[in-house]
Amino acid sequence: MDNQLFILTVTIALPIMMIFFGAYSAQRPPKKINRFYGYRTAMSMKNMETWTFAHRHSGQIWLFMGSVMFVVSIAAMMSAFLRDENFARFVGSICMFQCAVLIVSIIPTEIALRKNFDKNGKRKN
Repeated sequence: MDNQLFILTVTIALPIMMIFFGAYSAQRPPKKINRFYGYRTAMSMKNMETWTFAHRHSGQIWLFMGSVMFVVSIAAMMSAFLRDENFARFVGSICMFQCAVLIVSIIPTEIALRKNFDKNGKRKN
């Protein structure tokens, strides 16, 4: 049982971090454009307006997707516990899915940036 609890904790760690960092980023984007932390893409780093927009937008996406992944991951792990499946393979699949969602979450923010700003970072009317 201790092993299963540890596996469940590891499985929900990424969704919890997405929820936390998503909420934080949406409310308090970094005050300065930097190359060390935050939502760092070429488009988001054009100016402070694109930087703030990207953090607020991606933060909302992370908050939503983290919440969904949290529920789905717990449901999947409970299902696996009840069926007594091979946990190593199952957890690996869940973690790969979570990482894919994390990476794919960049796409909607980049689309929103291009919808709202031109290629130089000036807001479109």
